[in-house]
Amino acid sequence: DETRLFLWGTSLAGGHVIAAAASLGERVTGVISQSPTLDGRANLIFNLKNRGVLSSVRVVAAALTDGARAALGLSPAYIAICQPNDKGKMSFMKLPPGEYASYLSKHPPMQDPPKAYLGGWQNRAPARAGLPIVGITKARPILRMKEVTA
Repeated sequence: DETRLFLWGTSLAGGHVIAAAASLGERVTGVISQSPTLDGRANLIFNLKNRGVLSSVRVVAAALTDGARAALGLSPAYIAICQPNDKGKMSFMKLPPGEYASYLSKHPPMQDPPKAYLGGWQNRAPARAGLPIVGITKARPILRMKEVTA
């Protein structure tokens, strides 16, 4: 039925589908929002407290630099999606060692040591993927929850 919309999103997209459902009103029949980013401001405060200012600035700088690379038609510069928070490596997510192990357990390795995982997943993403995070402090889908009618 073309008149009924069902929205689905995870993480950042999980927040986006809530905002979209609020904007689209009655046209949306349902929403699945998995582990959504609901409050960019709260996320920023959490990251500054838990990963530190320098680590946060490094990720933003990498995202902006890789965004410039994209504008010039250059290949992406990659950073890790996640790393244990006890390591000095740059990554989008810093996790306690136990959570990091749990996260990686969802992606069985194809070789040892793991450079590639089942399905071809790699623990890396273009740094430019962090560009929306630079503006995410203004994204606060939690404030639009009451507008969702689905």
